[in-house]
Amino acid sequence: MHSQANQASLLWLYCTLDLAGVVLAVNPLGADALGYSTDSLLQSSIFALFHPDDRPSLESAFATVRQAQMITMDDRLRLLKANGSWVQTTVTAQVMQGLVSETLVLLSCQGNEEPTPSWQQIQERYHRMVETANEGIWEIDANNTTSFVNPRMAEMLGYGAEEMLGQSLFAFMDEEGRVLATHLLDRRHQGIAEQHDFKFQCKDGSDLWVLISAKPILDAAGAYIGSTATILDITDRKRIETALKISELKLNAILDNAIAAIFNFRIFSDYPSNHEDLSSKLHHGSDYEYLSPHTQVIYGYSPEEFTADPHLWRSRVLPEDWQSIVIPAFSDISDGQSIQLAYRFRHKDGCIRWICEYSTARRDQTLDCWFFTAVALDVTDRKQAELELQLLNARLQHLLSASPAIIFSCRTDGDYGTTFISENVKHILGYEPQEFLEDPDFVINHIHPEDIEQLLADIAELFKSDAERTIHTHEFRFLHANGCYYWLREQLKLVKNATDEPVEVVGYRINISEAKHSEEALRQSEARFRAIFEGAAIGITVSHPPNHKLTQSNPAFQRMVGYGAEELANHDHTLFTHPEDWRAEQQLIEQVVQAKRSTYTIEKRYIHKDGQIIWVNMIASLLWNADQTMQMAICLVENIDDRKRSDSALRDSEARFRRVFVGAPMGMALSTIEDEIFQANPALCEMLGYSELELQQLPFNQLLHEQDRENHRLFNQQLFNREISQYMLEMRFLKPDGDLIWVNVTAVLFQEINSNALYKLGMFENITEQRTMEQMRDNFISVVSHELRTPITSIRGALGLLATGYVGNLTPEGQEVLGIAMSEAQRLTRLVNDILDLERLKSGHISFVKTLCQTSDLITRSVDSIRLFAHESAIEIVVSAIAEMIWADGDRIIQTLTNLLNNAIRFSPANSRVWVRVKRIDQAGALPNPAPAIALPAILFEISDQGKGIPSEKLKIIFEPFEQVDDANSHFKGGTGLGLAICQNIVQGHGGQIWVTSTLGQGSRFFFTLPLSNP
Repeated sequence: MHSQANQASLLWLYCTLDLAGVVLAVNPLGADALGYSTDSLLQSSIFALFHPDDRPSLESAFATVRQAQMITMDDRLRLLKANGSWVQTTVTAQVMQGLVSETLVLLSCQGNEEPTPSWQQIQERYHRMVETANEGIWEIDANNTTSFVNPRMAEMLGYGAEEMLGQSLFAFMDEEGRVLATHLLDRRHQGIAEQHDFKFQCKDGSDLWVLISAKPILDAAGAYIGSTATILDITDRKRIETALKISELKLNAILDNAIAAIFNFRIFSDYPSNHEDLSSKLHHGSDYEYLSPHTQVIYGYSPEEFTADPHLWRSRVLPEDWQSIVIPAFSDISDGQSIQLAYRFRHKDGCIRWICEYSTARRDQTLDCWFFTAVALDVTDRKQAELELQLLNARLQHLLSASPAIIFSCRTDGDYGTTFISENVKHILGYEPQEFLEDPDFVINHIHPEDIEQLLADIAELFKSDAERTIHTHEFRFLHANGCYYWLREQLKLVKNATDEPVEVVGYRINISEAKHSEEALRQSEARFRAIFEGAAIGITVSHPPNHKLTQSNPAFQRMVGYGAEELANHDHTLFTHPEDWRAEQQLIEQVVQAKRSTYTIEKRYIHKDGQIIWVNMIASLLWNADQTMQMAICLVENIDDRKRSDSALRDSEARFRRVFVGAPMGMALSTIEDEIFQANPALCEMLGYSELELQQLPFNQLLHEQDRENHRLFNQQLFNREISQYMLEMRFLKPDGDLIWVNVTAVLFQEINSNALYKLGMFENITEQRTMEQMRDNFISVVSHELRTPITSIRGALGLLATGYVGNLTPEGQEVLGIAMSEAQRLTRLVNDILDLERLKSGHISFVKTLCQTSDLITRSVDSIRLFAHESAIEIVVSAIAEMIWADGDRIIQTLTNLLNNAIRFSPANSRVWVRVKRIDQAGALPNPAPAIALPAILFEISDQGKGIPSEKLKIIFEPFEQVDDANSHFKGGTGLGLAICQNIVQGHGGQIWVTSTLGQGSRFFFTLPLSNP
């Protein structure tokens, strides 16, 4: 008893530690004596087992153990047992060189006064631990060569330990494992320890799945000198996991493809004892664990919708069925009970569906809830069977008449005469059913002669007693009543009586002409594809792994590289790819293959067979099999030698543009789609008085006079929306000193070649001086016009008195002279009035009184005012106008239309036409070409004639004051030369544009637009 007591009190714990104090190995008896399992101590810190007050002295001694080689703590340290008690121990630590070349610390803890084991005993015990360990131990050096394996490791791989020593680690794995091992060993070199699954290859070729706990081995300087690992065989676990996945996939396939809705749900509350509480809790607070995909077919709602809304199912059950069917069925549930109920459910499509649901209840005591498994079927069809039975005859008749298939039966004797045929034969083949029934040979006589023999031979197979098939299908051509042959597919079934004797042949015929045409089209399509492949302008190649030789190449590719198809078939792309580019492409291919991508693009150089260097752009498409192995690679190769030269030319062009931009005498600027200037030339900076940096920081609108900002915004928006290609505007700019200058701005949109970025190039011309001169001219004309009105009025009064005879009667010659004088006085009055109107319009002294006007009304009033003049001139006015409401000064628009109509009539030959057209324009493409920049949407007015036309040199100045096509003829026609200038000012004052196109000898077309906008 005393000996047993001493043995019971004996505690000897010895551990192998790394230099950080992590437990690598421990003796089972010592761990058991402390109440721990061996696994619970492995990879843990040894310091955690000692009393907190003792740890500092142990850690301090441990830090010096490498220099001292061996230390013994004089003080007895307290070691923590699993039950929470402490045991006094003597601690000895010694540095040793392990069997796996790692510097280790052997720690020995004794709980009595017996002598400490010798170093030889400690090493022997360490050897026994390694040799008898149930886990494999494997060490490699810095060159990945095996320096140690224990017997268990060699046994797992089917080798002897001596066979494995000196072998490369990579010799025990397949190619896939080598790639992964290379990556993992890189991490060891970085000092990273980790645990992971890995697959080795045994000596007999079988796979060994293991769990590896690996650590790097570092020398005293911290340099990597090898790795050590403990290895646990998990092959059986992997097999179980694989089998489990397959089983799970099969189960999911069954659930996902079941024609019923299958679902599980929990209700986390006790079932109530009365219907009212049940009504509030059933499917309220339920937790769906699974809903099969067919749930959406049965109920119309997806599993996600049911999961998101626990009230959804309850809300769609018809109230009367809820109270009378569902609640009674669920009111008395017991564990394991099955419930069957049929109720009506309002499907998501709005239809009422009959649902038959089978549920099983199970009480989950752990979670304190009920768990239900339910299967639901849509039995609406069964519920409607009686109605379907009543409608069967009507439906059958409809099917027979409206079906695309001709239903028929025939005799079993030699002529196979028709005994029944559906009414739709008339629609499909153009014959009356009676024609088939009255003539037994009707079918045979209308089958294409080339198809009769084969068809009769096939039908005969029906009657053979040893025939394998009871249903026969044939295809043949049948003569339609319209005289054309149609392809029919016929399916026949021989009906026999109880004594196995043939009674009748039944079947159907369907028109498959379109399918036959499609088959022919497919053949033609394949031929076209082959023609495209052979005739494509770009090179095409097809290759297959593993060697990727060019099994197919088209003529364009062969011409591109100078090799024939036979030469290419024995080589891959390295034959003609430039060596420098091939190395870069190899890296790209490795990245693509690892990522399992389907395509990559590369620009590279080819070396022609004659040595010429060719730049190409290659798009490689990789096709993958279901198991993620590569099936083939298809490459499209484009010769981009010309593009490369174009790129060089473009760079030269950009340099030239830079020189022009900087040195241009007119202002120039580049701005973004947000109208922010990012580049301005010196001329613009000097014109506006800002530095380039200031222009880049200022909003463009801030540079403009406030009255010009909205118009600029509208045209800028149309430009960047590509409704117009450019615009030209005269706008006022504010300089830093407050001065105002007039600038003619021309804006053009362009896009960068290598990106989708849109930019605006603006060209700025200072027209302040020109504007000042125009203002001086207008002021002069205004003053002169005002001064002329008084004498003209006096002249007209005097001429009027003469005409009345107040001062005496005039001779006939005097009357003629007086008429000429009065006519010219009236013309002079009109001229002066037009000058004044034009001056007031330009100066802004005339304000437009805008109201809502209807375009058709404006046209009617304008035409009515000019109709008498048109009649006298033998001119027909043709009107085509829409009725659209616009915000305008109606009188001024009528004045514009009247002026344009008056000009068209005056310059048109007798017995010709003048057209007036009005339409809405929503897109720039609908405008006549050419057209100025227009703010859209807008109303377009057009007045066109069949006159002599306007010379091209006059088109640009026709709207200037006093400009006329032919001065002599114009004076004869009575024009002042100011009407078009007045029209232009009225239209522009409304925010519109006016312009003209003309062809000599054919006539002119005047256009003007008014914006379609609200007041």
